Amino acid sequence: MNKYKYDEISYAESVYKNGFQTKYFATELKILALYFRDILNLKSKERTEKLYDFCSNRIPNYNKAKHFKIIDNVLKYASKRKNKLIVISKIDIYQGEIDYINSLNIDYNFKRVMFAFLVQIKLNRQVATIRSGNVSNNIHFKGGKQKYNLIKKMSKIPQNIKINDDIIHYLDKLEIVKSKYNGLIELTFLKNCSESGGIVISVINYENSGWYFDYYNGVDKMDLCNYCGQPFKVTSNNKKYCCNEHKIYYDPIETKTITCIDCGKEAETKAWDMKTCRCDDCQHEEDKRVKREWKRNNTLPK
Repeated sequence: MNKYKYDEISYAESVYKNGFQTKYFATELKILALYFRDILNLKSKERTEKLYDFCSNRIPNYNKAKHFKIIDNVLKYASKRKNKLIVISKIDIYQGEIDYINSLNIDYNFKRVMFAFLVQIKLNRQVATIRSGNVSNNIHFKGGKQKYNLIKKMSKIPQNIKINDDIIHYLDKLEIVKSKYNGLIELTFLKNCSESGGIVISVINYENSGWYFDYYNGVDKMDLCNYCGQPFKVTSNNKKYCCNEHKIYYDPIETKTITCIDCGKEAETKAWDMKTCRCDDCQHEEDKRVKREWKRNNTLPK
């Protein structure tokens, strides 16, 4: 997954500062033109001058006549207000959604894939909403080999598992998803995933979605990075940080503020704590409720 796919402002800034990042000049110029329009607030004439100046300095063997058509199409694209930069900072997962996935009596790796689909569909919905201005409720996933492999990578399932033959086929038999045609599936399980009970996971690194699911479920050798607070798989070489860069730039942040899902009051918790969603008083009451419920369900009759 392109690290800038859902952060086109950072993408544009990188292109503007460092030049083209890929061979797809036209795509990156469109993002840059929108950046000139919406972030730098440049008018049409200023955008045109700045874009031509950028191209003359950054395109190898630049020729104004030769590259006119590409640049003109980019400028026309940026002139349409419906075209916008895509920026999605996080995907929130609710208690009701993760409870439903965890409630299913299926292999854990299948649940990982379902969680990855949930994250990806929420990303797709936000992209559609940004572009159209209308809220999307799409529950379909369409993809070829590349898109399905991306879901496999996001879910963190073992490499030897085939996502289509082993996962999708089985989920289709259980009617958890419904296969259509040409790589299109209906994610029917999303109808049972309720955005209720408060936010329990905020996915920031979409490519590692499965690790968020693993950390929430207490899977062994999962921890939170001391620098960014995101989950990662612990190895002998990365016991506290998800990558070497974060180890170098670590600056401890001890606490963060959350909003209690029961009373609505603000409360402090550890910066790396992803599970706490209640203040101390409400958590105490919740613990007592759970204890009473357990006793009621596990008391033997006399």
